[in-house]
Amino acid sequence: MKKLKIMSLCFLVILTLVSCGNKQQKKQLSIIQDSLIQKEKLLDSLIFENLIQQNDSADKKHTIFTEFRPIHLKYKTPVNGYDIDVLWTNITPISLVFWAAGENDKLIGTAIIRFKKENCYTEVIHESFTLDMSVFDVKTPEDFYNMKDFYVIEYDKGKSSTYDKFPSRTDLPFFFCDVNFDGKKDLILNLYCWGARFSNAYRVYLAENNCFETDLLYRATEQKPYIAFDDNTVFDYKKKEVILYASGGWATYTKEFYKLNEYGDFALYKTEELEHPKLSEYEMQKVKISEKILEED
Repeated sequence: MKKLKIMSLCFLVILTLVSCGNKQQKKQLSIIQDSLIQKEKLLDSLIFENLIQQNDSADKKHTIFTEFRPIHLKYKTPVNGYDIDVLWTNITPISLVFWAAGENDKLIGTAIIRFKKENCYTEVIHESFTLDMSVFDVKTPEDFYNMKDFYVIEYDKGKSSTYDKFPSRTDLPFFFCDVNFDGKKDLILNLYCWGARFSNAYRVYLAENNCFETDLLYRATEQKPYIAFDDNTVFDYKKKEVILYASGGWATYTKEFYKLNEYGDFALYKTEELEHPKLSEYEMQKVKISEKILEED
């Protein structure tokens, strides 16, 4: 059906170009562009109806539509004290992007999120910004194409934006939680299905001076363990340690244990490896290789 759609559009272009004269070429090309858009929408609708007839199930309804125009979002009330605006584009039903994730009721796209409050004005890029279709009342291809350019939305009802402990798998596009045990709520972006086996991965922006550490060149979170946070990561708030987990299947896995050092940075102190039936532990020891007294200038 996809090939039929592409062939139909190409055939329309060839026929129109052959029939138009040089003097009217620009005008005809403009007409072609408008016509292609309408034809594409019509063909998508026909394919959509065909899919429903072939398999009358909800999980087949949103698989072929993409909207590239930007949509502006504004959160109705402050979230964790921040006024938040979003510029969202390349919006696609999630089943088209992550076909094995089993989700068909969400829209996903790239977003620029702007956070504002007193003494804080910052923007971050979110490559996997995800919201439920129900937020926009999208149920059909026509609904999708007719989405407005601007929406005022609420943070997910019934769900908190801040957490005392890192939550288990969530579909919130972002939230706030302390991940380096300093008592401050850090900004966490939920990279939906970016982790291993369609788990969520997370990007961290540490709270700093009433705002966030966003400079890519100097962010502490551009290294482990931060860059490896996903749904399998364990946060031990009593021991103040983080455990990264990587599975190689039922018979193998690797765990990395990180603790805060005297400088407030995470340091790897132990690894655990399973190669069934053998379980091995390795301790990372601090070995002094040299010592000297620096002369003052």
